[in-house]
Amino acid sequence: MRLYSKDDLQDALFEALNSNKSSAEFVKKYVTNLGKIIKKRPQHYRYFGPYWWALKSIMLKYEVPGIDDFVDLEWLEKINQALTGDDYVCVASWAMQESRFGGLELPTNTVMLEDAEGNMTECVTIDPFLEALIKSG
Repeated sequence: MRLYSKDDLQDALFEALNSNKSSAEFVKKYVTNLGKIIKKRPQHYRYFGPYWWALKSIMLKYEVPGIDDFVDLEWLEKINQALTGDDYVCVASWAMQESRFGGLELPTNTVMLEDAEGNMTECVTIDPFLEALIKSG
């Protein structure tokens, strides 16, 4: 699995924006609905891999309840440098989730990422607040 570029996401973004009045409407609807899913199944955040941190920061911006304000700043910066725009982050996180669902993966904290040279790096995404919710049942 690799991180997405803006070019990778053009078709999915076009489709998302085509069914919404604006980019802002799409983003708000996406993170609001995601907040409802996370409330019911907090382990679902794991499917987003490194995109979780940028996605979570957008959720905080829209004051989506059920999350705390901790974000991994290193991954947040990497994702925001590659994908300027909340709409791109939402589409990338959706694509990562769909890819992992399609591969019938369980919601694990670890994903192997391939860089442009073919090198593999293990990415571990752990949100302490949500992990505590998962453990408390």
